[in-house]
Amino acid sequence: MTGLLVSVVIPLYNAEEWIAATIRRVLDQTVEPGTLDVIVVDNGSTDRGVEIAKQTLERGNAAFEIIPIGENRGPSFARNAGWRRSRAPWIQFLDSDDLLLPDKVSLQLAAALAATPEVAAIYSEWQSFEQTGGEWNPVPPVRSPQLGDDAVLNLLQDENFIHTGSQLFNT
Repeated sequence: MTGLLVSVVIPLYNAEEWIAATIRRVLDQTVEPGTLDVIVVDNGSTDRGVEIAKQTLERGNAAFEIIPIGENRGPSFARNAGWRRSRAPWIQFLDSDDLLLPDKVSLQLAAALAATPEVAAIYSEWQSFEQTGGEWNPVPPVRSPQLGDDAVLNLLQDENFIHTGSQLFNT
């Protein structure tokens, strides 16, 4: 695996409290250098989130871009703006308070590169975290979504929800 393979798109709106941890977890992924780029979309933030994101990204070793879109137009608009700027064949969408395990991208990327071209998404288990005393701690349970013959019906079930950050999308 060499070259840019995954663009990580992070909409940012008033998340100064969490954005550094989110970006550090992206920069700590166990992938080869040059595999990831990070696209932070400033969705009209009025706090220090954009400044903190830039400082954190500058300390890392991944290519990055911060896209200002002016007023807050919602996370979907921001995700789409980042997706349009992507240069990689796979997209990792994250919310500004999502945390990735260190090998999340490498494991899913291996599955993605072995998949046939019509595969649109690779997904995995996921778990919520909460911040207590300055530390991020897992909140049980680990969610294990399952897709059967009727994927749409499966995804509409509350207990089968697939979190945005647990997926890798084919562009």
